[in-house]
Amino acid sequence: MASILDTLDVTDLTGAPDGSLKEILKRSRMPDFFGRFSQANFNYFYPGKVTCNHYHHSKEEIFGVGIGTIDVYLFNNQDQKIYCRPVSRGQRFTLRPGIPHALHNSTQSEVLLVEFTNLEFDKTNSGKDIYPFPLLDNDTGKSLNYPIVRV
Repeated sequence: MASILDTLDVTDLTGAPDGSLKEILKRSRMPDFFGRFSQANFNYFYPGKVTCNHYHHSKEEIFGVGIGTIDVYLFNNQDQKIYCRPVSRGQRFTLRPGIPHALHNSTQSEVLLVEFTNLEFDKTNSGKDIYPFPLLDNDTGKSLNYPIVRV
């Protein structure tokens, strides 16, 4: 049986040999996503910050880690467990529709993510495809209801 973590599709980014450029998305490697691309964002996470605690019906998010390491938490509905994987600078990960997720900066440094998504964020209907699913306590980063499996 495939792991819920397989949906993350964590990939080391390629680019310039001196590290000055990292390719996050490239049409030739992800042509299906480019046909649905809508928006790009920078996301900053301060030390201890927890965000998301939700899922989306339609939104797919691809993140490139520019600075730091972020802990990505995914809920597996089949075994009722949360799976956690750290993703670091120079890596990319994907959050797929329908999978409850949370992000936690458990480090002492800021984290910078670059996000690409197939749906635009709009303040007037920002909750249109965001469905709350609390996995982690926003202050402590601890699980609210489910066991956590770290890999």
